[in-house]
Amino acid sequence: MARGADLFDEEDELDTGDLEADACVICTSGVYRPRLPDPPQVSIPAHGAPVPSVSQLAADERVFERENQALHAQYELVFVINAGMAVHAYVLDDRNLAFLRRAHEGCREDMIMLENTLLSRERAEQECVALQDRVAGLRDRAGRVDAAVARRLASEDATAEQYHALQDQFAASQALVTDLTAQLTAAHPSASSASLAQLFAAQGERADARAEHDDLRVERDDLRVQFATAQAALPRPSASGCCRCRAQSGAAGSRPRRARARRRRRHTRSSAPGFGDLETPAECGSRGERSGSAILEQQHGATIEELRVARDSLSQSRTEVESAQRLNAPLQDGLRRVNGLLVAHTEELRRGTTRIHELEGSVATLRVAAESEMARAQASELQATSRFALYQAGWLRMRPTSERRREAVDAHVRRLSIRLAELEEERDLAVREHDERAVAWRRMFREARRDREMA
Repeated sequence: MARGADLFDEEDELDTGDLEADACVICTSGVYRPRLPDPPQVSIPAHGAPVPSVSQLAADERVFERENQALHAQYELVFVINAGMAVHAYVLDDRNLAFLRRAHEGCREDMIMLENTLLSRERAEQECVALQDRVAGLRDRAGRVDAAVARRLASEDATAEQYHALQDQFAASQALVTDLTAQLTAAHPSASSASLAQLFAAQGERADARAEHDDLRVERDDLRVQFATAQAALPRPSASGCCRCRAQSGAAGSRPRRARARRRRRHTRSSAPGFGDLETPAECGSRGERSGSAILEQQHGATIEELRVARDSLSQSRTEVESAQRLNAPLQDGLRRVNGLLVAHTEELRRGTTRIHELEGSVATLRVAAESEMARAQASELQATSRFALYQAGWLRMRPTSERRREAVDAHVRRLSIRLAELEEERDLAVREHDERAVAWRRMFREARRDREMA
């Protein structure tokens, strides 16, 4: 705006005082308007009139010489004035061209600044869009982590419920064994029956132990496979629930296999040829003790059968509890790993949330900066537009004035040229009149001298 202020601080009308700094001769010395010379003070006598004295003629000659010198000086001054006016017109034209050039340069600079501002605005908008996309990606990742945490909590609840159910089954089996043991103690069996029952119990326990050892070996292999599968799926939190479901389904599938194996063992023991032989020592014992009653033996047999069934169910329950505990151990390890992964994911989520807040703050800051930059750009654009309008209006306002002033200068130069021509004609006329007067005076001098000589 300084350039526009420098341009429009000038007055609408320029005069000679505006160019004093340019050392213009016309402006420095002032414009002199030439005027017509006064009429001659000497009266030329007519032809044949009496001649005045010689001293009067000499005075008239001096007057004519002074008038001729004044006319010559005025002619030279008019010539100098014409040259100064031409220089003045050229200076005004150059100044107008300088004003126009400065106006064009200011407009070009404003347009360049406006283009740079628009480019910076586009870059700020692109950065805002990229930051918004990044924030959306972080929010999607946070949602996936929240879903994984929810699935882990659901799987932990299901595992806890299954563990409590197995604990309840084990407690019920222990209560049943306690009841059967109490009933067996209340029955007061004989020594032979007790020894026979102890023999049967030892054989059954040995067979059950072997079968349980085989089952445990099979379950160990199955659990190793399941543990390897769960360990391979642990780095993905979302797949932990699926691994637990596969482990539970594997455990649930192993239970029917164990039940079928126990039934086959019981069937094998009951259908084996040696089982009748095992009944034979009982009959021998009963024959050895003839004082026992058959009813007591039947009760003992029923009690032994119930005790065997209870032991089978107790061993099955113990096996299931142990298998569940063994199965629960890798699951607990997996849960601990999952908990560690979830803690790491929670920490990462917290860092992501902090980063999201930071990015939102930076986005807000960039938005405010972009809005302020946009406001400045709009203000600069308005300022450039107004400045261009002012330049254009000033140039349009000064151009007619300059043209009129140039036309006035041209007209004045033409008038001065015409006046110069008139002055030249008047000078020539004055010179001719002076010459005629001089010729007349010389003739009069010659006639007076001749008359004097004749007198």
